[in-house]
Amino acid sequence: MVSEHLTAYLEKIYGMICDNLKKEISPFLNLCIQATQIHKGQINKRVI
Repeated sequence: MVSEHLTAYLEKIYGMICDNLKKEISPFLNLCIQATQIHKGQINKRVI
């Protein structure tokens, strides 16, 4: 019984940590993706 409660508690905490981490990292990942796309666009303009 205690083991089941502990497992449920840990799963809940793990889910909360993952959600918070996604919220914190997402803006930075979007900036990296945008920077990569801009950089690729600049390279394509130089080649043409």
